[in-house]
Amino acid sequence: MSWNDYAFVTGDDGVLDRSSAADVRRIVASITDADHAVLHLHGGLVSEPSAKETVNALTPVYLEHGGAHPAFIIYRTGILEILKGHLVEIARESFYQSVLGKVLKWARGKLAAGVGAKSIGPADLPYAPDVRRELKKLERNEEPFAGATGTPEEISQAELDQFQHELALDEDFEKACAAIVSAYIPEHDRDSKGVGGSGTVRAAERTLLSPEVVDELKGDRSGAKGWLSTAKTIIRVGLVLKRVISRFRTGRDHGLYTTVVEELLRAFYLASVGTAVWEAMKGETADTFLPGEPARGGRTFVDELAAQMADGNRPPFSIVAHSLGSVFACRLIDDLAACRANPNHPLPADFQLKNLILLAPAVNHSLFDLMLSQHSGLIDNFRMFALTDSQEAGYWEVPGVYPRSLLYLVSGLLECDSAENSVPDMPLVGMQRYFSNEGIYNMPDVQRVRRFLAEPGQNRLVWAVSDNGPGMSSDARKHGAFDDAPSETNTMLHVCHMLSQS
Repeated sequence: MSWNDYAFVTGDDGVLDRSSAADVRRIVASITDADHAVLHLHGGLVSEPSAKETVNALTPVYLEHGGAHPAFIIYRTGILEILKGHLVEIARESFYQSVLGKVLKWARGKLAAGVGAKSIGPADLPYAPDVRRELKKLERNEEPFAGATGTPEEISQAELDQFQHELALDEDFEKACAAIVSAYIPEHDRDSKGVGGSGTVRAAERTLLSPEVVDELKGDRSGAKGWLSTAKTIIRVGLVLKRVISRFRTGRDHGLYTTVVEELLRAFYLASVGTAVWEAMKGETADTFLPGEPARGGRTFVDELAAQMADGNRPPFSIVAHSLGSVFACRLIDDLAACRANPNHPLPADFQLKNLILLAPAVNHSLFDLMLSQHSGLIDNFRMFALTDSQEAGYWEVPGVYPRSLLYLVSGLLECDSAENSVPDMPLVGMQRYFSNEGIYNMPDVQRVRRFLAEPGQNRLVWAVSDNGPGMSSDARKHGAFDDAPSETNTMLHVCHMLSQS
């Protein structure tokens, strides 16, 4: 058995890449000749080699335990390794460290002051050694200020001025900024601080700061401040503090340390943490169904599936989708529904999807709700396997840097296309926190999805870790574990049990 007997590959814009239309036709013919066909859509944050390993690992599982013949689409992937590497690099930057400590100190002071405290002063703030001691916990994968919570008052202008004044006088912050700017200045132009003039050169520091932040620090060379200008950067840090406090006030925080990290990354490192790539990958799950040349994988698959079914080969057809694959699944269902309604398309007008099974889905409520509102009648059976919030918040997706799961990172960072014009804590269908806080997450789309998933008697929800019998159990403890082979976790055996009952 080889992976390409069951899978085809798409690249940019969903175009077939190193796979041909003939490959897709052969794979579709094999699943429509079977007693049950299943399409598996992997997560979007795995590398192509990992996706191929998944094909090899899961094909015998589907065949032997599910009684289903699988097909796999391997699509544009691989940013998880880049994302993790960048986060580790960012966490080592002196700029990041200096700003992280300062924002944590003030946010902790605001939380400790609580409701009714109109202002905080130096006596209310943690001492710098206490903050450093908390941050040392990162070396042991322990969360700084774990359990710190509260509903603080909004940060006042006086407090913000005090915070920014303190940052402007902070020597570590100034040195960190200077080290970054030094990388952009000819050596003969640098002064003893590493900026402008000539003299002793401070070591320049490579940075993953977004280009616009670096430009702010470089300032106007002709101005009085020469090469280094921290004024706009200090204002930007102040806005980070304001957003952290605002998220606690609205109940949209992810914990003190995690929220500060997310807001710092959004404000200063957005270009380096994969948000654009994440949005591009989501876009390609729609682009893959476009007609025309060059041939796209999703379009070719649906058209070949329709042609085979029009010829009378109509086994039950199911979709299993993990993580970003759930976005792909929603786009695929949109396309299947459009084809079914088109009298000129060969897909039978009574086509039904036997099962839609989502594993730790990364789809947001808005897109999933839209799909349900338009096409729920197309789906015979639905089930979702996902982590409880205690599991989701109980391990480090990026050790030493980010103490939450990948879905927390998607919700707090990747789903935000800018620091100014986005909503952090984006509700994702696969996260239990959006089921547990109905007072906070009372948006109409979230409420509708919640009612659908929790509808009595439908058995649509499996929270891991749980043991509720065949087809309703999972021992997954991490986001990436749901589609592991049964030798590692049991979720796929329960998915296959559901398929075998169809």
